[in-house]
Amino acid sequence: MVPVACKMAAGSTLLGAVKLRMFGTNIWLLVGALILLVVGLAVLIAIWTGVNILWWRASRRRVEQNMHRRHHLPDGTPLPPASRGICDRCQQVVNPVYHTEDGRRLCLHHYQEQKNQQQAAKTTRTDNHRHDAATN
Repeated sequence: MVPVACKMAAGSTLLGAVKLRMFGTNIWLLVGALILLVVGLAVLIAIWTGVNILWWRASRRRVEQNMHRRHHLPDGTPLPPASRGICDRCQQVVNPVYHTEDGRRLCLHHYQEQKNQQQAAKTTRTDNHRHDAATN
């Protein structure tokens, strides 16, 4: 017969081996979970960065469109330099007053009128020149 103390000793070594194997398995599970956590965090950071980049580009596009709208007429021609002042035609204080090449200061309404008149005169001169060239 085997003494009782020996049976307990043999059982405890078997129990120790099982605990050691469970510890090793748990360590690998913890390492795997840590790796998944780090990868997940990296993916979240990448997604957040991508969203911020897209948001920044949209914001920049809006600002550029606003700047283009403020410095160009609807037909795309650039506006002359502007400041706050008095329009030479209507004598009202407006912001902005556009400084034309001939030295006059005009509000947007009168500047567009002048631009349309110049365009009409240019078209008439071009038509007359074509008519004169065709008759000669």
